[in-house]
Amino acid sequence: MLADRHHLQKLVTPFCYRLRTHDIDQAAFLARESGLRHSARVTTWHKRYVLYPAWPPSQHYRHVLSGQIVLSRFPLEDNRRYLLPQPAANPFVYNWFYLHRALQRVDVRLGPTRRLRLFNVHLEAFDVPNKERQAELLVDRVRAEATPHTVVLGDFNCVPPEAPLKHAFPDEPETDMRTDRTIATVRTLEGFAEAVEQGQPGAALAGLSTFPAAAPNRRLDYMYVNTAGLAVTAARVAREAGPISDHLPIVADLRWRDGDAAAAPDTDAAAQLDEGAAAE
Repeated sequence: MLADRHHLQKLVTPFCYRLRTHDIDQAAFLARESGLRHSARVTTWHKRYVLYPAWPPSQHYRHVLSGQIVLSRFPLEDNRRYLLPQPAANPFVYNWFYLHRALQRVDVRLGPTRRLRLFNVHLEAFDVPNKERQAELLVDRVRAEATPHTVVLGDFNCVPPEAPLKHAFPDEPETDMRTDRTIATVRTLEGFAEAVEQGQPGAALAGLSTFPAAAPNRRLDYMYVNTAGLAVTAARVAREAGPISDHLPIVADLRWRDGDAAAAPDTDAAAQLDEGAAAE
């Protein structure tokens, strides 16, 4: 997730060390190449050896260190990780090696008294009951900790209730979201509006699809904005860069409702912020 003044763009690439990345620190690489000098990361998967896929052994993931990251032109503060439950249906041994999805909460310091609060979300992809439970915990957490200037965004791994296609996807015929209540639950957040729906009212549902990036057929990524303190002036699914990830990014322009003074210039040294004390 990138934060650049009132311009927000969601990236679905986690930071990651493992065999397929040739031990490149993706978080550091993205920060360096984008010029967004401040970063905040939370770990969701750290295993010394992952025996997946089971065969052949040469394809094992081996050492895995991955998670979620926010990159910003402005300083980041109070980075927190809230771990979400793993699927109860999985065997204990499976969950031992499985990633532990989390909510990331971090504040962007836009000026002496201005803080933009971000909840960076990556919900369960495969187990619907677990995903629905994670959505409930997300809503509870946001209700408890939101400020008037809060954005909740990320990969929710679920289509909206009004989606015409909810199962038998061309790229994943086994995936079935017909009973998935995840987005319906998130929509119970009082005072929050989805940015792309606000920025493109009446847009065709097909134009909101974000996955898979090369040939999108469903919407899995969302940006919910607290309208008490923020107004959406423009928002869209960005397609011009092509499939730089497996998801297409969302781009939004937001306006501070209590005035539009420029944010203070960034004079802080570049900083990487790991998760601090947080509820697990």
